[in-house]
Amino acid sequence: MPQKIKAVLFDFDGVLRDSRNAIWSAYYHALSAHNVDPLPTKEEIYPYVHHHKEVHNKFAKHVSLGDFLGEYDTKLVELWDSMVAYDGAAEIIKHLSGAGYKIALVTSARKSEGLLSDLGILKYFETIVGGNDTSEHKPHPEPVLLALDRLQIKPNE
Repeated sequence: MPQKIKAVLFDFDGVLRDSRNAIWSAYYHALSAHNVDPLPTKEEIYPYVHHHKEVHNKFAKHVSLGDFLGEYDTKLVELWDSMVAYDGAAEIIKHLSGAGYKIALVTSARKSEGLLSDLGILKYFETIVGGNDTSEHKPHPEPVLLALDRLQIKPNE
């Protein structure tokens, strides 16, 4: 007999909010700031999107990861307001919560509470696992398993 689904876990970027242009701009800013020439194409960066260490290792290894991320974060903060929730995202969260599902956010983002609060949906998330909460990042299972542990939910649920 199949197990009843008890929780729904969401990613943030590309699922609840449209951050594509901001992320591309932040990568290109960081790469340009560290004299990467020629700049990689979007197609070359695409396999590594949301994996900042991988973008650094592939295209800007000549500078420290901290310096690279400093430039990336500086630009991303400038573009923060351009990252908006997808239409219907808040309504889906509210609906699922109202239907009795436990809701979690599992994201590589390090600051997600602000936008969730602005959308009026932060209260529906029983846990948030962010980029600073685990040593491994998606697609590694550690962040998802941490969220499930916090929710006291089995993976098959």
